[in-house]
Amino acid sequence: MVRGLNRSDVGPRTVEQLQIFTEELCCEYAWRDAGTAGWLMLLTGYIEYDMGNYRQAELDRAAGFRVGEEIGYGDRRVGV
Repeated sequence: MVRGLNRSDVGPRTVEQLQIFTEELCCEYAWRDAGTAGWLMLLTGYIEYDMGNYRQAELDRAAGFRVGEEIGYGDRRVGV
């Protein structure tokens, strides 16, 4: 997945893979680092925004921010 992000052409398939990976991390965050999932949600939001998917970008940003609040990083204004 990370190799796909290093390409200059990030398309819908890469975004889909990133979303799937992020969702898996969110489902497992009871025993994994939830911060990683939050950061990946923000990254997905940036990619969605760059691709012109503004509504999905805002949903991803809001979800990443909620994860940050839940784990105690709500005071950090990352990506806003």
